[in-house]
Amino acid sequence: MGSLLHTEVRWLSRGKTLTRLFEMKPEVRIFLIDDFALGDRLCDERWLMKLAYLADIFKKLNDLSLSLQGKVVTVFEASDKVQAFKKKIKFWAESMKNRILDSFPMVKNSQKN
Repeated sequence: MGSLLHTEVRWLSRGKTLTRLFEMKPEVRIFLIDDFALGDRLCDERWLMKLAYLADIFKKLNDLSLSLQGKVVTVFEASDKVQAFKKKIKFWAESMKNRILDSFPMVKNSQKN
């Protein structure tokens, strides 16, 4: 049980780390620009778009994970949430193909900058 909890905490913190990296990209870019290859990545719009996408996806996965936890969540509710999430994935994939970014706020905001 302890191992499972540790895995869940690591999963959540990775998603939050991606979000924070994306939010702090100007500061991180300044810090890394002179000495590290990652500094170059933070100037690459395509790479930043991928980072924003990953941050959005991990946020959605984190939200799902949190909604499945707790003593009051039944197996039926959890199953419904997972099934709904699978449908959302199909919707999000179609939205991305059509460049409709409303479901991806970080990606949408990255295009404005």
